[in-house]
Amino acid sequence: MTNMDILGQHDNLSVAQMALRSALVFCIGYILLRIGGWKIFGKKSALDYVIIIVMGSILAKIIIGDTAFFPGTMACLVMVLLSRCISGLCARYKGFSHLIEGRPLILYGEGRVFWENMIAASVSYEHLMQSLRLEMNTEDLQDIEVAQLESSGRISFIVKSDR
Repeated sequence: MTNMDILGQHDNLSVAQMALRSALVFCIGYILLRIGGWKIFGKKSALDYVIIIVMGSILAKIIIGDTAFFPGTMACLVMVLLSRCISGLCARYKGFSHLIEGRPLILYGEGRVFWENMIAASVSYEHLMQSLRLEMNTEDLQDIEVAQLESSGRISFIVKSDR
């Protein structure tokens, strides 16, 4: 009995073969997650989303037999290792981090809205105020020292210290 007999082929997978593929892909996915680190699912940078989507697609195709088992697994491993290398470079080199992950952009500070930054980031005033309400439970920008768009896409707020 060969490996292909056990795992089956796309056109005629049995329920048992599909279940075996699912169990193996689950284990492989967990191992890849351990190799890549929990950061892939924690921080969720643009790069993390790309890896999550592409790996999910490949792993799903492995389960249903649209992608060969070992080449698909190797493709996922390469993506995880590349992500790990890129993350390491970002941690060591600030310029590389800014290139890959972007920089925070100040949207509000010194008592005024930085409209040029809002336009550059495609953030409306309504979105800024919605984030203020959701994050800080206030609608008063006067309570805020700085509001900035983080590289993750979230708007963070620093409260004035004199209030």
